[in-house]
Amino acid sequence: MQISNHVYAKKMHFTGGNMVRTVYVYLVTGEKTSVLIDTGVFPSRKDVLAFISDAGKTPEDISEILISHAHTDHIGALHSLKKQLNCPAASSELSALWIEDVDKQFHERPVPNFKEFVEGSAVIERNIQDGDVIQLGGSTLVTHAAPGHERGQLAFFHQEDGVLFTADSIPVPGEMPVYEDLSAELATLRRLQAVEGIKVLLMSWDDPYEGTENISKVFDDALAYVQRIHSLTLEGIGMYGEDDLEAVTKYVHGVLGLPAGALNALFTGTIKAHISEKELTVNL
Repeated sequence: MQISNHVYAKKMHFTGGNMVRTVYVYLVTGEKTSVLIDTGVFPSRKDVLAFISDAGKTPEDISEILISHAHTDHIGALHSLKKQLNCPAASSELSALWIEDVDKQFHERPVPNFKEFVEGSAVIERNIQDGDVIQLGGSTLVTHAAPGHERGQLAFFHQEDGVLFTADSIPVPGEMPVYEDLSAELATLRRLQAVEGIKVLLMSWDDPYEGTENISKVFDDALAYVQRIHSLTLEGIGMYGEDDLEAVTKYVHGVLGLPAGALNALFTGTIKAHISEKELTVNL
């Protein structure tokens, strides 16, 4: 679907860890060239090519693939798409460590279906960082560091259209929260919320939001959700002790009413992040 004058979105569905999940892939066009943001999982590679074609573009139009972060649902098809689009890829330096060595990523973060979702390692030709500007010709992307969910995660702001791509930065109330660093997650939410001129908010795991009030509410709700998770974690620590990660995780999972499939290593990692910063005061 077309989001704005220069931005297109494709919603991808896949199953992982006994849960049906979604991830968005984005195409940003300009007068001179276009870029793809993220690739989805390996089985979705043909859908990505069809998406580019449906947007009226050819492989030759794509100058670069921008990777928001190194997780499986964002890099899974990168190895193939780089060849089929004949273009380089760019990511943060930290994310590149896992993209260029997926065995290292699997060893350090062994998520379900990893081997099915990720075809293989892929070379990152260019490292991008906070403040970098990508010019496409009358179409400009500004890069924002967005750690928390993943240490090297990046967000992108399309200046002309007022479109903010937040990747997996924003936890959605009622959905499984996934972040590895609580302080970084909170700082990222507040930093992105302060970006001026946002007209459309694009998350990798939720549908687009438009309008100042709706977008502000998304950020406020996310911050409140993180605060609630922190409060519940502290309650769990009070009942079971901070060393019983499994019991605390099950307690928070149960109170939040998350699906059974959400009681997994990723959610456990989120609770571990809260326990490690149990003294932190989470203020809205």
